[in-house]
Amino acid sequence: MTCFFSIAEMMLHSIIAKLTMSVMSRFCLNMAANIELQYAAELLPTPVRSQGVSLIHTFGILTHSLAPYVIDTRTIWEGFPMLIIGMVSFIGAACVLFLPESVGRSLPQTIKQGEEFGKDQSFWLIPCQEKSHFDKHRHYNSCER
Repeated sequence: MTCFFSIAEMMLHSIIAKLTMSVMSRFCLNMAANIELQYAAELLPTPVRSQGVSLIHTFGILTHSLAPYVIDTRTIWEGFPMLIIGMVSFIGAACVLFLPESVGRSLPQTIKQGEEFGKDQSFWLIPCQEKSHFDKHRHYNSCER
């Protein structure tokens, strides 16, 4: 969504509309960063989870240090900063499409499980159309003898 709001901001002429699109773009960018940290904590196996999340934080700090230079590209073209933000967010969203789906699956606990996680999934996997492997009655019957 950040990509769409960024491109919409470049096309609009009204100051209020540009401000609205910029705020919505920033909101979506912040939400994506928070989701990224949660997703990493789910996908990374337990032995390397802390190092992986630390690496993500490090890259986040590096990208925050580049932000002032992105804003300075406004001297080249007024819409250039939003174009950069939109393209980077689009590339990031495209990369996320190749990550495995974790809905209804046990998360990896070892590095070996992490290497095997998602190998049985196709690119076009839609979890809501799969048959559920979760037996909702199993938990109720587990106390019965």
